[in-house]
Amino acid sequence: MMQNLEQFMNEVDVLLEQMLLLEQRMTKDYVADDVEGAEQVLQYHCNLKEEVKMCPQGLLKKGRDLISSIEQKPDDSGTSSMTPDKINASATIRHLLEGVQRKHRQLEDLWSSHKSQLEQNLQLKIFERSVYKVRGGWGYWCIMRRFVIGEKLVKGTRIGSAIKQTRYWRLLCSL
Repeated sequence: MMQNLEQFMNEVDVLLEQMLLLEQRMTKDYVADDVEGAEQVLQYHCNLKEEVKMCPQGLLKKGRDLISSIEQKPDDSGTSSMTPDKINASATIRHLLEGVQRKHRQLEDLWSSHKSQLEQNLQLKIFERSVYKVRGGWGYWCIMRRFVIGEKLVKGTRIGSAIKQTRYWRLLCSL
């Protein structure tokens, strides 16, 4: 029994390490410059979903089976064969399984939130491409600069005055 428990604990350690590596692969910041790149990054991320989904399944089943073998039904006399060692082993396995399940839920949540960010990035790239097609290079330049207009272009206009006033009030408020 102790050998099975030690082997299971080692397998949990290996799985948690694999989950950590999977988490790192999921959260890498792949910067896409265009729509095709954003689609590729999103597709790569979607392919990771299967790994996230299947990652702990075998170990969870093995842990449940191990608990079942430890917590055998009482014998015919009605007395339980649970010794303190078996009770501790069962509790340890349950604790490890809860930790694996918690980490698995975190990975699924991370996958979902990161997918949402990648979808938004793809929509932004599609929008940028559309603006470039409609407006040509100038519109694309404005989008890429996130609509920041340089002072030289607006000097002497109402926008230029508004920028100066905004800076002035920010300066006053920060004092």
